[in-house]
Amino acid sequence: VYARMSPDDKTDLIAALQSLPHEPLVCMCGDGANDCGALKTADIGVSLSDAEASIAAPFTSYHKTIMSCIDVLREGRAALSNSFQAFKFMALYSAIQFTSVLLMYWVGSNLTDSQFLYIDLVTALPLACVMSRTGAADGLSVRLPTDSLISEPILGSVLGQGAIQILFQIGTSVWLKRQKWYVPYTLPADYDDMDESQQDSIGLMCHDNTVGFALSNLQYLFATLAFSSKGTFRKSMFTNWAYTATVGLLLFSGLSMFVFDPENDPLLDFGGGWALQLTNPLRPMHLWLNFVHIPHDFRLGLLIIVTVNFVVTMLYERVVITHFERKRADRRLEETDMSRPIPMADTVRLYATRYPPSSHTHTHMDG
Repeated sequence: VYARMSPDDKTDLIAALQSLPHEPLVCMCGDGANDCGALKTADIGVSLSDAEASIAAPFTSYHKTIMSCIDVLREGRAALSNSFQAFKFMALYSAIQFTSVLLMYWVGSNLTDSQFLYIDLVTALPLACVMSRTGAADGLSVRLPTDSLISEPILGSVLGQGAIQILFQIGTSVWLKRQKWYVPYTLPADYDDMDESQQDSIGLMCHDNTVGFALSNLQYLFATLAFSSKGTFRKSMFTNWAYTATVGLLLFSGLSMFVFDPENDPLLDFGGGWALQLTNPLRPMHLWLNFVHIPHDFRLGLLIIVTVNFVVTMLYERVVITHFERKRADRRLEETDMSRPIPMADTVRLYATRYPPSSHTHTHMDG
């Protein structure tokens, strides 16, 4: 406990604590003009007043209690987790789209203009806007969040998830080409007579285009679900109603690309005139996306593939990456163990001589 301190003494004390061997983060709460210097120097400065201290402090609490420091830590950890989540999604979004386009280039096709618009405006943009709005967890975990982009959990997540999505795309493309009904892409006979917009839509329609787009479109969604499912520093993703509603709509739209056929072909054909005939409620959208007919048995196989893709994506993030995060958090916790004695800094020791205490013989600082 330190008392009878001038404004400069408070600032020096904060600096001394920051210079300790384990480099702690120092929080300062103040409510007066004499606390301004310390509030600016501290790693976390919280003003408990609307007066001068609120100008110097990065944070101002309307509740006059030091429990506001806990709120700052909770919100800060949640914000950091949301930032890393957004970074990983954008990195994976680029990898998934690059792979699907590259596989189509391999056969001479490409995504159509309407498909690019759907990915950017219907899938990626809404997810990027709402996925980071999940609130902070109610409790304060002992473990610290990952603090660097160049770390095992972040790089392992991006590279591992990228490899998973790429392998599923390549495997599905190889399986597609082995089907008896598969027709390799060729330029339409009237391609030269089409205008530019038709060449970039109707002129690119093929089996590779339809299957590649439908699979990659769901992979964007799987990535966000994997990154949002862990709630150490954030609340459950289901508390983010905007994100939950967006995922539900995109999941229905994405699965409809496998369940429904643009030509209203039955999903299940049992033979003998027995079939499961489903009217395609999204047929106008599928025609706008330039889909071609895919046989029902292959669409059922695709449903199994995307289910396995989802399970592998979730397990990798929940098991492998969570293991890396816990190991890194345990190492950081051991390095910053506050139960060890804290060495007295020379600056701190000066206070005992500058302002001799009136009721005891010496001043010291314990862990």
